[in-house]
Amino acid sequence: MTLAANGDSFAFGVLWFLLALGPVIFLPNHVYRYYLVFPVLGLVTSAAVLIDPVVSRISRKELRVRFVGKAEARATAGYMPESPGMAVQKLLEHTGLSMNDMAVVKNHNPFAVNDAIFAKLLDYDWREMNKTGSSLVWGHPQGPTLTRLLIEALEEAVSLGGGYVLLFGCAAGDVGIAALFKVS
Repeated sequence: MTLAANGDSFAFGVLWFLLALGPVIFLPNHVYRYYLVFPVLGLVTSAAVLIDPVVSRISRKELRVRFVGKAEARATAGYMPESPGMAVQKLLEHTGLSMNDMAVVKNHNPFAVNDAIFAKLLDYDWREMNKTGSSLVWGHPQGPTLTRLLIEALEEAVSLGGGYVLLFGCAAGDVGIAALFKVS
């Protein structure tokens, strides 16, 4: 199914995101972590429509994509650049894998210091991630940016013949997220 055939689903996801974002924008003293759940559902719907053609191409090459796991971490207030590395550490501990197991590493890196801190925390060469460039070329919002990074990462893993795909980034409120996929 093409993106054009899924246009209604995509439009619904975007509309849901914009409408559900209202409380985040207009309610005083909101807490990001709780109010962003509903807008994210809209982004997930839109992301599914965008990712569907990629997964279809992968399926034609007889490769499978499997979601392995995810993790979230919260850094001390004001130390957001540490949070993605903390989330990745948590995810790796949970799965029993290491950075050496990763075929593709993609980071939503709005600040260069994020990469430097990640490299130090995980003893990882920062030049081995984001091999196709920074996600900021598509803008800063995390939801659409991570969707684009995931599509790119899956395509890169397919070109390598498969392997683990690590995707991570930071968000408001000093939060870091990490997700792990396996292309086989």
